[in-house]
Amino acid sequence: MLLGGALAFSMVMAEYFLIAETSAVTLTIAGVVKEVVTIVGMGLVVIFIGVSLFNWFKYQKLVEGGLGNHTLEDNRSSPKYAVVDDETVETFELEDDVDHVL
Repeated sequence: MLLGGALAFSMVMAEYFLIAETSAVTLTIAGVVKEVVTIVGMGLVVIFIGVSLFNWFKYQKLVEGGLGNHTLEDNRSSPKYAVVDDETVETFELEDDVDHVL
């Protein structure tokens, strides 16, 4: 509790000296910049960790053979989606490994 009080007192004194040397606008701008850096920085960290974990789990499933019939040794590529216009009929493959016709 004493440490928390000392830290709070030190912060207030630092703010006082900052305002005495510059202005209240400087303190306000510094506070806004701090909030933006904290929010954006933490958001980027969360996104980076989430994408990394997703790719790691997906890679683990691929290595174990859990992504359908495709493994790392399987070099054939099957279409995942089809571009269909008025003149073509394409087949596409869903996760149930059945060819569907559009």
